[in-house]
Amino acid sequence: EGIGRYLKALEEPPAGTVFVLATTRPERLPDTVLSRCRRVRFPPLADADVANRLVAAGAAPDEARLVAKVAGGSVSRARRIAEAGILAVVNDLADAARAKEPRAAKAAEGALSALDRAATDLAAREPTSGEAGADRREALRTLIADVLHVLATEARDAAAGRTARACANATSAA
Repeated sequence: EGIGRYLKALEEPPAGTVFVLATTRPERLPDTVLSRCRRVRFPPLADADVANRLVAAGAAPDEARLVAKVAGGSVSRARRIAEAGILAVVNDLADAARAKEPRAAKAAEGALSALDRAATDLAAREPTSGEAGADRREALRTLIADVLHVLATEARDAAAGRTARACANATSAA
C-alpha cells in the first residue's frame, strides 16, 4: 500500500513539485522508480574534504587522512571504515596472507568477528528495516563491501607503483 502511494506521487506529482531522491545504491531501487527519475551523478569528494569532515567529527588528523585515501570520496564510507576499524582488519588480513606460516584462517576468523561486532553496533545506531536480524545482516554486508573497497583501492595503488599502504600502520578505531 505504501509503495503504491509513493509510485502514484512520482507518476502524478502535485503541480510545482519536484522530488529529489538521493542514493548511493540506485541499483537497489525498484525499476518502476528508476524509470521515473532523471539520474544526476555527483563527483566523489576530494580526499582532503573527506578527511576534514572526519576531523570535524572527532577523528585524529593522521587517521582521517588514511581513511579518506581509501574511502572513494564517500564520507559515509569513511565514517564506517573509521568506526569499524576496517583499516586494521585489512592490514591483519594482508599481513596474514604475506606471512611465511599459514595464518590466513585465524586472521579471517578474527576479521569476521570484528566485522560482526561492528555490524551489530552499526545496526543498532542506524537501523534500516526495523528487524534486528535483517539490520545486522545488511550492516555486515555493507562493512564487507567496505573491506573489499579498501582492498581494491590498495591493489590499484600497488599496481600503479604507489608503495605507501593506507592501512600499513592502522590501528583499530573500534
